[in-house]
Amino acid sequence: MANDFTKALIKSLGAHFDSEIASLEQVVEGFPAANVQLKYPSLSIDFKGAPNFTPCTPYIFVQGATDDSDPEDIFASLQWVIGQFDCELQLDFWCRTKEERHVMFTNVMNVMSGGFPVHGLSLTLADYFDAIARFDLVSVNYEDSEISSQRKEWRLIVSLTSHCHAIRESVENIIETVETTVEIVAQSTNIEES
Repeated sequence: MANDFTKALIKSLGAHFDSEIASLEQVVEGFPAANVQLKYPSLSIDFKGAPNFTPCTPYIFVQGATDDSDPEDIFASLQWVIGQFDCELQLDFWCRTKEERHVMFTNVMNVMSGGFPVHGLSLTLADYFDAIARFDLVSVNYEDSEISSQRKEWRLIVSLTSHCHAIRESVENIIETVETTVEIVAQSTNIEES
């Protein structure tokens, strides 16, 4: 299992948009280099700055099971929540025409409002301990310039914030609870007087 939060976040978000918007031709991780030939419409996902980390008192998120066939095996895998990652993401939707960009805007708003009336997304990060990441829409901007019109490249820029538990894994001795039943038997003894 990968422990890289940033890769898991981008992979999960990209896969979700790719499955929800049928017209997307390509999903690119990171901002595309100038020599990359994009297929339109496409999506690029990148971070706006480094993720922020807020620590917390560690607590157990998931406790793995021990091997019941081996009574000497008292080790289990523990997943600990040690804090929270907060980050900003930039999603660039690259389109051929302004009309295609307006359709893409409608699609993005539908994806982000999938659980209406609650706006935003909650996705499971399969490559990061099956943690749940929350994505909220911050802003939407149309990138219009002379250069983009000359290139016939129209961009929809979407800014999101994301929040997810920071998780670490360790293998430790554990003490399992053993249930026992104790019966108290009252015994009476007759003492004979002589």
